[in-house]
Amino acid sequence: MFSKVHQRNITVEMVDDYTTNLLNSGLLPKAVKDILTVLKQILKIAQINIEITMPRILKCEIEILSKIEQQKLEQILLGNMNIEKFGIYLCLYTGLRIG
Repeated sequence: MFSKVHQRNITVEMVDDYTTNLLNSGLLPKAVKDILTVLKQILKIAQINIEITMPRILKCEIEILSKIEQQKLEQILLGNMNIEKFGIYLCLYTGLRIG
């Protein structure tokens, strides 16, 4: 998008359109925010002061297991243990999360 535009001609509207295009292409807001952070640093180095609006990242509500659900899951995991079940069991008791 910016390859054919001279750096001094970059506008807030162009960056906003770019942000909208990234979000509409299916990228997650976190990925778009990371891209815009890099763009902001590039513009800063080029001494171009443009206010970039970052996309809002919605916080997901975390669901936790009840004690009964945790006990049922533990029984399933301990029965016929394999590497996948061990991984889930490890996460259950250590607080490890994907990512």
